[in-house]
Amino acid sequence: MVRIDIDNDAIFMQVMGSDRVQAKVQEKATRIAALTRRELARASIDAAVKIEPHPTSSGRAAFNVVGSVARPEDARKAGRIARRAGRSLR
Repeated sequence: MVRIDIDNDAIFMQVMGSDRVQAKVQEKATRIAALTRRELARASIDAAVKIEPHPTSSGRAAFNVVGSVARPEDARKAGRIARRAGRSLR
């Protein structure tokens, strides 16, 4: 019987680093950011939303949707809107 050693961690890192996986994860982050912007505008909250790459220790492909609100009193509502947008596009 022949024993074949497969390095699952190496395969995972290779797949997560591929252009196709990175593009799909970024596409989802873009959809979340667009929905967040739309809902913030509907709530009349002045905020800037951007997408940043988020390196993880496990090597998983990840992006953060980050927002900054002009008025501090709108921060909680903006956070709820962003969370709702992220959950709706799972």
